Amino acid sequence: DSYLNQTVDVGFTSNNDGKELRMAFEKILGKKIKIKPAIPSFALNYIIPIIGKFNPFVKDMAEMIRWVETGQYVSKNEDKQLEVFGEKITLEESVRLYCQDNKLN
Repeated sequence: DSYLNQTVDVGFTSNNDGKELRMAFEKILGKKIKIKPAIPSFALNYIIPIIGKFNPFVKDMAEMIRWVETGQYVSKNEDKQLEVFGEKITLEESVRLYCQDNKLN
């Protein structure tokens, strides 16, 4: 079977936010790291909402960014993820694999 053109929700074993992600990287890499936002808060809070009044795509992107920042995403169909990718992994395991694949540790 092919999963081309199908949506598969992908999630971890728990909800995670930026602080938990930072802590996982620090544990795996064995050093302190500093998180920097991809989009400065001034732009996200003031500039993008103004542009969003005229551009629905920008408005949707800003809402998505705020939603992702909450770390509260919950998969609506865990069965499909299990079928396609196997058992969910922890955030820490995902970070370990990312660091390994990118030769960071």
